[in-house]
Amino acid sequence: MCGITGKIFIDINHQVDPHLIREMTSTLTHRGPDDAGMFVRENMGIGMQRLSIIDVTAGHQPMFNEDRSKVIVFNGEIYNYRSIKNDLVKRGHHFTSNSDTEVIIHSYEEFGVDCLQHFNGMFAFAIFDVTDNSLFIARDRLGIKPLYYYLDSERLLFGSEIKAILADPSIPRVLDLEALDLYLRFLYVPAPFSMFKGISKLPAAHYGIFTSEGLKLHQYWDVPFQPDTSASESDFQAEFNELFRESVEMRMISDVPLGAFLSGGIDSSSIVAMMSQASSTPIKTFSIGFKEGGYHDETAYARQVADYFNTDHTEFHVDANVLDLLPTYIHHFDEPFGDYAAFPTFLVSKLAREHVTVVLTGDGGDEVFAGYERYASEQLATYYGMLPKSFRDRVILPLLQAGQSVISSDWRLSHYFADAIKKTRLMNIDPGDRYILSFHKFNNALRSTLYTSPHPDNIHLFRQYWDHINSSDRLSQQLYLDIKTSLPDDMLTKVDRTTMATSLEARVPFLDHRIVELAGRMPSSMKLRPWLLKRFVKRAMHGILPEEIIKRRKHGFSAPMDRWLRHDMRELLCDTLSEQALNRHGLFHSHCVQSLITNHLNGVMNNGVRLFMLMVFQMWHDTYILNYSHASEPQSKISHYLWNESVS
Repeated sequence: MCGITGKIFIDINHQVDPHLIREMTSTLTHRGPDDAGMFVRENMGIGMQRLSIIDVTAGHQPMFNEDRSKVIVFNGEIYNYRSIKNDLVKRGHHFTSNSDTEVIIHSYEEFGVDCLQHFNGMFAFAIFDVTDNSLFIARDRLGIKPLYYYLDSERLLFGSEIKAILADPSIPRVLDLEALDLYLRFLYVPAPFSMFKGISKLPAAHYGIFTSEGLKLHQYWDVPFQPDTSASESDFQAEFNELFRESVEMRMISDVPLGAFLSGGIDSSSIVAMMSQASSTPIKTFSIGFKEGGYHDETAYARQVADYFNTDHTEFHVDANVLDLLPTYIHHFDEPFGDYAAFPTFLVSKLAREHVTVVLTGDGGDEVFAGYERYASEQLATYYGMLPKSFRDRVILPLLQAGQSVISSDWRLSHYFADAIKKTRLMNIDPGDRYILSFHKFNNALRSTLYTSPHPDNIHLFRQYWDHINSSDRLSQQLYLDIKTSLPDDMLTKVDRTTMATSLEARVPFLDHRIVELAGRMPSSMKLRPWLLKRFVKRAMHGILPEEIIKRRKHGFSAPMDRWLRHDMRELLCDTLSEQALNRHGLFHSHCVQSLITNHLNGVMNNGVRLFMLMVFQMWHDTYILNYSHASEPQSKISHYLWNESVS
């Protein structure tokens, strides 16, 4: 695993400063502390930081082909590199290492951009061709590995993280208001946007060619949702069992120690089961809980699975002191990111890195096999919508509102009632719009009250994915939308940044593209039945996992942020979102923010997610826009938190 970066001018006579490439590369040391390299040639320079996983001694980058006409920097893993290498050797290619990096560059020599069709893995890479002064950049099918770029009329810069691009002092640091609006709606900034105007995310399953004519992007793969009604469920089950086992075993290939994150949920438990079957020694597993206990703490379930498979299990518990890590959080994400499940993910990564260099995770299983409650809710909404509107509005809505007021002290039940109320009010609009609006953390009315000036409306970005699946199969539309948006830009971004912050590589077996394609061919009825989430995977794991784990209700991985904000973080919350602080950018009305704070602290409403999002934005804006100085980034402080933070 690595961090990569580079800069190229259109004008071949415009020299790249090697000191700048070194500076850009050094910002990514946390992603690859084992090795570093750079290559500068006239108008082009590339660099990388390497976390050595495969061919530790001979995998140095940048790496060249035989005649040194092409050079590559690569972040990720190609799991089928050995079979590709064997084919390339038969075709006459000569290798000097056992590295998957070298397989990529020879594949590009042999197949051109079609080399991407041969790779099974997670990757972001850049190949510079000396012969025609072109740059080829690419990102894996599901967006597991990140790649950002800045483009203007003279140059292209790229990097695994935004901070590598910002190391160039000539890059403007301007807030993108459209990205801000998307962030407040969806918790994260979706591709191709970033919070910096002019800096973009290369979307998943895309590649780009940069020449004297500029950058041209192309999509090379898409998630196929074409149900195969000719195959039986047993046919799909047999194919899945083989692919899943193979996917896990491929991701266990490593020249360094590896383990797994274990929450006790169906996905991580399934992976641990397959790893245990493939290993002759106990698998190392890691989980995290909270000192407050209660709903957010899953360690008892993780322990049950660990005991069942006799793993070498390690766990620890954290409390609100974890929020001392906020400066580190801001630094590693580079742009506002509102999914505070990143905190426990960061800390379990820190724990795991003390024992292993690679972990397998269960991420992606929910988006591929319908594991979220929102899928079942939307399915039931279809039946609910058949009731007369007058009955819904005059009878059911008042009953739901009354129920919410009665159980307001139980935040989970209250959340379900609030969700049902929101869906009831949205029943009269288009299903696609309703599903997209259900994600909004700040709805249209609240954002209009919050903003001091009008902001762009860009719901079309999400609507285009919903409409892409021309089908009456609403679940397929939901899954496709989520795989294109929240999976790469929320879930996988969270995992990449938090693991890489601790120099840990995370691998995701459920996102082997062959498994995703298989799920796309399965009829929706096999994946979801009313109130039976992830039906297919649970049936596949029957007899392999403990029945209690299979029958567990879906449990999201999060943190008790609402409670932390009312108690341990109360002072920080009020200071960060004070009127004086908000006036530094003038984007939000302070009276609106104060109302959110007051209602949350008084227990009138749970605004934990919204307030955390605003805090993160405020701290990010102060750090990256108002007071940005590359030299002042908290490197020493980050090192302290990564390795010496006191947790128990």
